[in-house]
Amino acid sequence: MNINFYFQMLFSMLFITACSESSPIDTSHDQVETSLDTNKDTTQQNDEQISESTETENLENLVLMNGDTNAYQALYTQYVDKEQGEFLSFALIMANKYNYTQAYFDCYFSLFEVNCMECTNDELNKWSLENLDAVTRTMALDYLKKAADLGHDQALDILKIYKDENKYL
Repeated sequence: MNINFYFQMLFSMLFITACSESSPIDTSHDQVETSLDTNKDTTQQNDEQISESTETENLENLVLMNGDTNAYQALYTQYVDKEQGEFLSFALIMANKYNYTQAYFDCYFSLFEVNCMECTNDELNKWSLENLDAVTRTMALDYLKKAADLGHDQALDILKIYKDENKYL
C-alpha cells in the first residue's frame, strides 16, 4: 500500500472522530460563557470595591482636612466591621484638632474596646478599665471626662457608674 492511502485513512479517522465528538465543543462554549460571566462578576465586584475605597478615602480626607462631622459619622459606620482600634486615629484627630464631642467619646470607647477584648459580660456592663495599663486608663478617662464636659449623654452615664462604684476617679 502506498503512503497516500495511509494519510487518507488517518485523515478520515481524525475527521470522523472530530465530527462525532461535538459535546466537548459545546462544553467549551459553555465554559467560555461561564468564564465570561465570572469575569463580569469579578469586574463588577472590583469596581464596587474601588468605589467603596474611593468613598472611604474621600470621607477620610473630609474628616482629616476639614473636620467634617457628617463625614466622620459616615466613616464611623464604614469602620464598624474592621479591626478594633482602626478608627482611633480619626477619633483622636476629630477630638484634638476639631473639639468634636462624639470623637472624645469614641477615643474613650476605642481604648476601652481594644483593651477589653476578653472582658466578662459583667466587666463590659460596668465599663471596667481593669485590663488597661495605668497610662492608657488615664488617657481613656481624660477623653471620657472631656466628652462628659461637652454634654455627651453616654459619657455622663459611664462617669456616674464609675462614681457610684468609687472607681477610677
